[in-house]
Amino acid sequence: MKMAVFSWGGVAAAVFYMDKGDKIGRHRHPNAHNTCVIAGTSLVKIWRDGNSPASSFDRLSAGQSMPLPADLDHEVEALDDGTIVLHMGCTIVPTGTAAAAAPYTGKAGLPGGVTLHDHPTGYEEVRE
Repeated sequence: MKMAVFSWGGVAAAVFYMDKGDKIGRHRHPNAHNTCVIAGTSLVKIWRDGNSPASSFDRLSAGQSMPLPADLDHEVEALDDGTIVLHMGCTIVPTGTAAAAAPYTGKAGLPGGVTLHDHPTGYEEVRE
């Protein structure tokens, strides 16, 4: 898997180039964001109550997107070779929100601002 991160003016976009079986492991963001499949097909797993197993699964094909609220554990898996997934959201946490008040407790992730759980990332960052 390869990943490219772009940010400007408080907005960040992470583009993941994935093959079948590649995963953006379980993580969460302090801000809401959108996940969009540019090419291929992906499976989005969601943990609404924070417990395992995942509480819902959504299959997204090229051209489909899904809004994900702040602090929602989720994972994205490529179901096809050549899948391209875009995560885009605001990088500024609004003052007075739970995310702004809560201490950061996750271990640092790679560029993209994710709080990682108990898995290796395996991302290869792409900068062009």
